[in-house]
Amino acid sequence: FNLADNKILADGAEVLSQALQRSEVAVHVDISSNNIKPEGMKCLETAITESNHLKDTLQCLCVSRNAIKEAGAKLVVNVVQKCTNLTELYVAYNEIGVGGAESLW
Repeated sequence: FNLADNKILADGAEVLSQALQRSEVAVHVDISSNNIKPEGMKCLETAITESNHLKDTLQCLCVSRNAIKEAGAKLVVNVVQKCTNLTELYVAYNEIGVGGAESLW
């Protein structure tokens, strides 16, 4: 799924999360540049970590340029821990601060 730069925002991320939970083909999810903020990242994190299929098949997650901040970075860590085949992760330009960076390492 490439939904980069579509002004999805947090509400749209919630709708997208519902669609992702039903998907059996999501391997690459690019939601970069959508200003989903921590609230939207929470929706994505829940969808991904509660879906047995996504946990096993997701290989690439792009959430750059979404203002997810430190709270969102901590949610990304949950995704990384649960997704067994995740090999690419993009989180640039998210204002994650020192705390968010530390949680990713």
